[in-house]
Amino acid sequence: MNITLWILAGVLAAAFLASALAKLQPREKLIAGGFTWAEDYSSTQVKLIGLVEAAGAVGLVLPAAVGTMEVLSPPSPASASPSSCCSPRSSTSAEASPGTSRAR
Repeated sequence: MNITLWILAGVLAAAFLASALAKLQPREKLIAGGFTWAEDYSSTQVKLIGLVEAAGAVGLVLPAAVGTMEVLSPPSPASASPSSCCSPRSSTSAEASPGTSRAR
């Protein structure tokens, strides 16, 4: 499942990046290409939208790839599988308070 989520995150990041790169071309070329929404925004605003999309593409894969703040990446929840967090022999249930006993 982790591999599937990495593939989906990569495809989504590629789509964000492609969309961001498209917005870096001149505004008039965007409008001529069918992006009629660009008429409502200045050239600077269109480029800022592209910059935010590029940051989103990086933010989808970079935290988990580097190993910091992995909670921000979609694949990270899949690494905590139900068997590792919900099994009766997980680390939290195996630690009993002093003076108590647990039947296994």
